Amino acid sequence: MNDSIYVYDTETCGFHGPVVLIQYQLILSDTCAPCDDIHLHEVWHTPISETLKLIEDILERGCIGFNLVFDHFHLCQLYTTLLLLKDEYGDVLPIDYINEYADLEPIARDGPCLKPRRSCDIMLYAQKGPYQSTMERKNITVRKIPRILAKDLQSKLEEVIKIDDIYFERRKEFKEFNWDIEPNPDDDAFCDLTLRFKPSAALKVLAKYILNIKDTQVLSDIGPGQNPLEYGWAPFAKALGDKERNWRTRIWKNRNWVWGYAWPGVIKHHISYWRHNSQGRKYAHDDVVYTRDLYKHFKNEEGSTLKIDDNDSILACQVAACRWKGFKVNLEGAQKLRDEAVMVSRTAPIAPNAVWEYIEPYLSIEEKAILKGSTKKEILKQLADSFVPCVECSGTGRLDRLDNLMAELVIESEKCHVCNGSGNTDTPHPVAPYAIKCIKAREATKEVELWDKLLIAGRFHVSNRIIGALTGRMSGSDQLNPQGIKHAKYVRQQFPLAFEPLVLSGGDFMSFEVSIIAALCNDVKLNEELSRCAECKYIWPQELYGTQIECPNCGKTDGHEPCRQKFHGLFAMGLNPGITYDEVVASKGTENDLYDKGKRGGFAKFYGGNEDTLVRRGVADNLTVAAQCLEWFDDTFKGSRRFSEEIYDDYCSMRQEGGIGTAVTWKDPKEYVESMLGFRRYFTIENRICKKLFDLAQSLPKAWKDIPMTCLRRDREQKVAGAIMSALYAAAFSIQAKNMRAASNHRIQSTGATITKELQVRLWSLQPVGVHHWRIMLMNVHDELMMPILPELRETAREIVRQLILDYRELIPLIAIGWADSLESWADK
Repeated sequence: MNDSIYVYDTETCGFHGPVVLIQYQLILSDTCAPCDDIHLHEVWHTPISETLKLIEDILERGCIGFNLVFDHFHLCQLYTTLLLLKDEYGDVLPIDYINEYADLEPIARDGPCLKPRRSCDIMLYAQKGPYQSTMERKNITVRKIPRILAKDLQSKLEEVIKIDDIYFERRKEFKEFNWDIEPNPDDDAFCDLTLRFKPSAALKVLAKYILNIKDTQVLSDIGPGQNPLEYGWAPFAKALGDKERNWRTRIWKNRNWVWGYAWPGVIKHHISYWRHNSQGRKYAHDDVVYTRDLYKHFKNEEGSTLKIDDNDSILACQVAACRWKGFKVNLEGAQKLRDEAVMVSRTAPIAPNAVWEYIEPYLSIEEKAILKGSTKKEILKQLADSFVPCVECSGTGRLDRLDNLMAELVIESEKCHVCNGSGNTDTPHPVAPYAIKCIKAREATKEVELWDKLLIAGRFHVSNRIIGALTGRMSGSDQLNPQGIKHAKYVRQQFPLAFEPLVLSGGDFMSFEVSIIAALCNDVKLNEELSRCAECKYIWPQELYGTQIECPNCGKTDGHEPCRQKFHGLFAMGLNPGITYDEVVASKGTENDLYDKGKRGGFAKFYGGNEDTLVRRGVADNLTVAAQCLEWFDDTFKGSRRFSEEIYDDYCSMRQEGGIGTAVTWKDPKEYVESMLGFRRYFTIENRICKKLFDLAQSLPKAWKDIPMTCLRRDREQKVAGAIMSALYAAAFSIQAKNMRAASNHRIQSTGATITKELQVRLWSLQPVGVHHWRIMLMNVHDELMMPILPELRETAREIVRQLILDYRELIPLIAIGWADSLESWADK
């Protein structure tokens, strides 16, 4: 049937081991009517040719699944390995060739690419709608509650804030209250109340809440057990063990060695379980039923946008296929860098207690009291950059002076001339060199971990979540995150990425977030300044964006980018009134790097920051400078002010029109924010909790108000009820502030994520449907795409890139991408 499509799922030996069972059903894609019964295909007790034929038919007709990035990866792993097994031993039953299968796994990675004709991932669709709220979310805390009323407030919050059980599905044990009473870390007279979410959007959980199925089973309760030891970044058995040791092995986990078996040592148990266990077979059967019925539900609900072959579903299969093949790594270079990093890692301690013992002798009594034994990264960084305090001003940077003015003593302050207001001498603090050594040792230890993983795997198996963040951006997973790999050239040079006959192309969007910010602001003056040549001040014609990097007037370039004025430099001009753009650029790399401050400050502003943020991040010296900078930028580029005001109007639910200390009022905020391309982030649950906290603060129980006791909260004496009211308002304001920052962030980053994914999908179209030799591979790292590709397809790919830029130019006038062919490595992008 031409309109029939497979609904399928897989049961596997562990998370990264081979498929044991493929459960599937053919349905009509339009009506969802079944074409035949649900089948449970037993891979290891079926001749290889039948399994290969089934997978080929799934690719030809297309598939509907739940978490296709998992299932399609396993189909690729299974198909390519069985193909080699069949070539070597004939059309056998795989159950008789377990060790041989394991031996062939690493070689099978060089097998063909598997690409379905069409696909639809129900999990990804759910994550883009109201069930997006079941993704990972941060705790909510009401801080500094007087102990006398902690239990009463806990009960009250439980009563007024009703939260669906789906947000706690991953809890391992029953809890009477969702809100936990915890000691306040700063004051024993108070407690904190924390709401810890443990949401789940697993298939069985969604079936329970959407399809009203009450008796869903959890695999951890009824499953086969005896799970293998495995690495997600090296997804094959020989990365851990071998048949000579009966596949017994160990892995380092949670600071201990854990002993067990690689998958060939336990797979017979899994095969037997899925073949004979009636509960297990019902579980597998129900996977197909629930996936099919969720597809039908989402397809038919009012306002549905569900469709087959949406970009995220296509990319789920693309990422899965590329993950199994893996990207090329320079193993010789990796080994050399690993050896060097080992030497550096041994020059200083890295464990928290050992680091504290190492640096403590060089700290003053006051510094020890302030740090309290902490050796966090930011603490060590501050110590590494610290200098001996100026004796004249005691490190304040200012001198106090007494004036007898009109018979009254007036204390005035002036800048310390000894240290020029810095508060420091030019002498590094005694602890600085030791802090630097600890930082470098920790960084080297992380590098050793990276190189060890790559050397064991033999290549770079990139694992991504397709919707890894609420903005729709991809994120890394399986303990080897491509986004977390250092940008340093010496590191990325070890990633040639392309196996022959493919060659490496790729690039990234230039100043992508800034281009989107400019489009959101829609400010003529800002666009003009960002179009101006940094060298000759000529304004580039819009049609040249993304097509060349040489200024059409003076011919200058900025390395691999056009020589145009940067947003960061413009923002930095507000930090030092009267300074020119050229002077800002000239400060790059100096002790007072205004360009870097402009970069950090500008992004902080557009991601919801304020004066406090600029001071906290070291961008501005004080609140006055920060406020003046923000005001100057908004006055100069009025679209910037419009952007901020729109966020405030739409998502600021609580207002104090008369300032701090005046009445707090409520205005219903919007339920979601949309990117420029329509991708939504929902605030439904946050808004609901925020409103309940506000309402409770407005109308505390009379019995609480009648308690005569007082307490000292935030340097202010309050009645107990007043302290609780302040705590509730503070928690509600905190939620609101996070929503406003998230709304700003979403409009920018989600827009960029959608465009990057669109380019990825267009390029992936160069890979044929079905089982074929690799023509193209893709790796997404935020705003960049790296692309091993056949040499003869490079011009076609470049035209696809060019066309995408033209297609989005009306929406984002400054959009541009830096693209290059014949790269030696990731470092050359």
